[in-house]
Amino acid sequence: MQNKREIVVTIAQFDVKMFNRDYNLKRMKKLMEEAKEKYNPDIIVFPECANCGYNFCNVDEVERVAEPIDGVTIEYMKKLSLEMEIALIFGIVEKDKENYYNTAVLIEKSGRVQSYRKTHLPYMGVDRYVKKGDKIGFFESEFGLIGIMICYDLRFPEVARELALRGANIVFLTTDLPKGGEVHPEVFSRARACENRIFVVTSNRIGQERGFHYIGRSQIINPMGEILLEMGENEGIAAQKIDLNLAEKKDIVVIPGEYETRLYKDRRPELYETLNVAIE
Repeated sequence: MQNKREIVVTIAQFDVKMFNRDYNLKRMKKLMEEAKEKYNPDIIVFPECANCGYNFCNVDEVERVAEPIDGVTIEYMKKLSLEMEIALIFGIVEKDKENYYNTAVLIEKSGRVQSYRKTHLPYMGVDRYVKKGDKIGFFESEFGLIGIMICYDLRFPEVARELALRGANIVFLTTDLPKGGEVHPEVFSRARACENRIFVVTSNRIGQERGFHYIGRSQIINPMGEILLEMGENEGIAAQKIDLNLAEKKDIVVIPGEYETRLYKDRRPELYETLNVAIE
């Protein structure tokens, strides 16, 4: 089956309640129903840790909210995805045996579930108590090759570049971005899109949690780094139809033979060997 190239993407942001999975899931369902009626989207993106909150203070609190990939949250959201025929991306705290992960889940319209474990962890909130993922979020999907990142991953340009070089034309970012992180929507998300000629779609939460104020500003950005859509700090949804074929065009030819840039072919990877060196 040929992948769908023109898709309607919905971004959703809401005030996630700590330790209140039932409320958060019902709120996500309500936003899905609203999006289905208003936009009939192909995919909806929700924030990081959307079912549980983020600013946990100890391992016991993490244990309280963590659940396996086949747990209550995934089964509930999978059922909604199948009923409404909408693909979903959202964040959870995953438990796998004795380990915890900050995980983004992709549920496709077919019911297939794939997941990505956050690979870059700041020393804050739940990320103090989870393990680092060991693979980047690159997936084959009904929309073709896509990438998934989580919040802090955006600050590492190597991640988006690797996803783009593998063939991802769109990268989805779930995030819990508080006040003080305005550089993400103002600079980093636009830079990652423009430098890789890909679409970048972000979903951030809003509201207050243990002294942190979350700024929203969820976005959809095109391969030229232009903001197609940006939300404010209010709860709700917004949507944009995008043509993934636009992200196939990596060369910029203003005047043939006179003014050309080839962003992938002009790379010099033989000069970048230090990028693979870890710094303690």
